[in-house]
Amino acid sequence: MRDGRAVDRDAFLLRAAVGTFAEAPTADPGPLVPEGPTGDLLKRFCDELTAAAGTPHPVHTVDEALEVVLDLMQGHRTFMARGNLPVPGLAGRLIHDGYHIVNSDVPTDPAERRRHQLEYESLEVGITGVDGLLAESGSIVVTSGREAPRMASLIPETHIALATTDQMYRSLSHFLFERPDTVTNGSNMVVITGPSRTGDIEQTITLGVHGPRTLHVVLLPPRSPR
Repeated sequence: MRDGRAVDRDAFLLRAAVGTFAEAPTADPGPLVPEGPTGDLLKRFCDELTAAAGTPHPVHTVDEALEVVLDLMQGHRTFMARGNLPVPGLAGRLIHDGYHIVNSDVPTDPAERRRHQLEYESLEVGITGVDGLLAESGSIVVTSGREAPRMASLIPETHIALATTDQMYRSLSHFLFERPDTVTNGSNMVVITGPSRTGDIEQTITLGVHGPRTLHVVLLPPRSPR
């Protein structure tokens, strides 16, 4: 049988818990989003991307964006393009200019699948759209799915990302607050900050070990106000 002291203790804890819940706010305050950077977000993004060893390319027109991509393709032969690119007809123009496009669709037949995957060894440039730009860190957000396989942003040594400045958000928290569906709509979501980098036991940084060695972000004007 429990003694009176133990009963009193339980009663005290129960009263304290009930009192705590009674004082709790009844309305859900919603997600807490930090203030993040303010001011010229495009400049902040370009500065942070440069600090992370990436290269921003602000342009004013689609034609300028196309010229930037054509310049970056110099010296390369193969590319993979995926996603909704803000430069219409880009892949067709590159094919017309003699570049070889690597198909992102993986065959189901084992022999064809192996032959297809061997093409990745010669894949030099990946061209993708983005789902968001993060001014706070100079990062890009890229999602993958059935129509946008992830190989283009992971396998080639050069990654060219095409974005519009209306895709700019102050931070990852702000992006997720405004675009919560991004986390669940695709097969995965990655936040890319500069080229792939790896540090060994002596803290020596090497670029391009687990992904692209160079990252270029072409920044076009807004397609529509957000």
